[in-house]
Amino acid sequence: GLVASKFRNGGQTCVSANRVLVASEVLRPFTDKLCDRVAKLKVGHGLDEGVTVGPLINADAVRKVAAQVEDAKTKGATV
Repeated sequence: GLVASKFRNGGQTCVSANRVLVASEVLRPFTDKLCDRVAKLKVGHGLDEGVTVGPLINADAVRKVAAQVEDAKTKGATV
């Protein structure tokens, strides 16, 4: 599914999903389900028990994600 595609290897694989098109009539249930699943992901050291999302690959990846978070916050997201 989408969570596996997007978050595999921290979303850093060349085949990770970048955009998702969702029909408006299913947007709310899709978004609710996606948020529930993403909330269950555990970020941490890749070798720690239960961690599902490990570190980013390099400093450029960290900057990219930080910029995406800031962009999302300016558009109303909460972190």
